[in-house]
Amino acid sequence: LTPYQPGSRQQLAAAARALGRFHRTTAPLTLPGCKPWAREHRIEAMRDTLAEALADLPDSPERPDALAMLAAAEELSRAPLGSWVESLPSAIIHGDYTPANVLFRGDSVGGIFDFDWVSRQPRVIDLGEALIFFAFTRRDPIDPDDIWSLVQGWAPDLDAARAFLAAYQAEWPLTREEARALPYFMRETWLGVRIRAMRKVPTEERLRILTQDGLPPLRWLERSVELLAGLALTTATG
Repeated sequence: LTPYQPGSRQQLAAAARALGRFHRTTAPLTLPGCKPWAREHRIEAMRDTLAEALADLPDSPERPDALAMLAAAEELSRAPLGSWVESLPSAIIHGDYTPANVLFRGDSVGGIFDFDWVSRQPRVIDLGEALIFFAFTRRDPIDPDDIWSLVQGWAPDLDAARAFLAAYQAEWPLTREEARALPYFMRETWLGVRIRAMRKVPTEERLRILTQDGLPPLRWLERSVELLAGLALTTATG
């Protein structure tokens, strides 16, 4: 088994198809018990965590960008994500479907690992995270053992995003409402990835891991709501 090769359209499509099959297969399943499963990057919790951290951390050159990210989290908390969680099609989602947890045998998916975050959620949460980590470009390949590598900034690649969405939707097409919600959950995921990373580094590095190359992708996601929703709709096969 080998890691994902960035730029491989064959592996990109294979990862998308595997995720689509996983969601389609698990959608009818039910989990034991009746306690609701909270989504990992719930924006209200992330916003409050960031506000508390900023109140405790000393001033630094990264603070203006950190405050901008807090403002972005506050704005996103006013979007109807909670309503979408209740109404959108759900499945058993992986919760961390990234190249760190998917290995390949040639151009096919050979194994999916690390089910620590599995829960029943709207499947677009998984899909949005996978788009960010598989379809968008990074300066360096992702190193699963390096938190700085895992959360590094990225640049959008619309051709790769289109290919990923088309391959996923060949397994299970999105509804119009799912396509509309997808960009918002992508913003929630990106903010959550950076905010959660703060607790994995020493105190003096927390604002840097939050902000380093993190704001430009967030701003792009904010500007690209209609673009991403339209891309999801135009690649649907059903």
